[in-house]
Amino acid sequence: MKTQFLKEKDYNKLKSVLQSYDQDQQIKSILLFLADGSGFGKQQLDQILSGIKKPLIGGIFPELIADSRRQTSGALVVGASFNLKTQTIHLDDNTYSFIADQNDLFRSDSHNGHTIFVFLDAFAQRKCKIIDALFNRFGPVVKYLGGGAGSLSFEKKPCVFTNLGVEENAAVIGMADTTISLGVAHGWEPVSLPMKVSSATGNLITSLDWQPAFDVYKKVVEQHSGQILTPGNFFGLAKSYPLGVIRFEAEMVVRDPISSDGNSLNIIDQVSEGEFIQVLHGNLQMLLSGARKAREQAEKGFQKNAASAFPFCFDCISRVLFMTDDFDKEINIAGSGKNINGVLTIGEIANSGHAALEIYNKTIVVSLFDPQQ
Repeated sequence: MKTQFLKEKDYNKLKSVLQSYDQDQQIKSILLFLADGSGFGKQQLDQILSGIKKPLIGGIFPELIADSRRQTSGALVVGASFNLKTQTIHLDDNTYSFIADQNDLFRSDSHNGHTIFVFLDAFAQRKCKIIDALFNRFGPVVKYLGGGAGSLSFEKKPCVFTNLGVEENAAVIGMADTTISLGVAHGWEPVSLPMKVSSATGNLITSLDWQPAFDVYKKVVEQHSGQILTPGNFFGLAKSYPLGVIRFEAEMVVRDPISSDGNSLNIIDQVSEGEFIQVLHGNLQMLLSGARKAREQAEKGFQKNAASAFPFCFDCISRVLFMTDDFDKEINIAGSGKNINGVLTIGEIANSGHAALEIYNKTIVVSLFDPQQ
């Protein structure tokens, strides 16, 4: 793996680095991650990306991690020696059938031991469909790794790309002929009893246990925090009280409430009607323990000496908002004393082969790559 971080927004420099990777015989594919704060434009990026011959996949994310530091701007270029087959999928009504019907999609005698990278528009309405479709198409014999791209401004804009250019309301996927080791954890703990999602549509939960969702959530948060929760201060207080979707024999899936109209809860990612959830809470030490757990899981599954691995992290931007200046501690834990690179996402995508594929929130995913690839 070969990496280079460009701190400033410089189209000529980015083009030069990508071209040098394109000409490097040891590099077979390229991963490119851009920070939203850099303000890279679609037209210029399309021109640069179209000139690269080697398969390329990536996205524009809220922030990056480069050389074990949080970066609010810049570009992270990763050159890999594994082969990569890429595909852009527009997230419309035909998403599910498109994947299910493509028998030649990423044709291979066997996908066992492969890794699928998934970068998608975090604000696309049908993004959960591609997760379901991918898992039904390829199953648990591959590893999945990726996250939601976009801006913390919540403004929809083109944010994922391949060599063909930058797209919005889309997902880009890449099948890599390499295996990785993953660890997924969060550190949040329940502070309520399980509750049934009795009414929900997409990202909106309207009732819990057949009562207005905001009223139920408000009661739990106020009893635990000792503060009054209103639609006006919702975001500031709710960031410490996410929801956990119960998954038996697997890590609870965290969902991020971001706003309320006084009746319903608006969530970053979908919660289905009929599921059971709990209100969660955490502090700095609990979340850092979650990061440590993710790193240990990844090390345990790595086939070689973990000290020789190339670590890469997909971490939720909301963990940064919660930890603020202490987020450096999480980066150090994820890197286990080594330099680590990564992406700060709006939703994390991962599956280690032991559970269904999920989109997580407020979660950290630590991946270890063979450094020869």
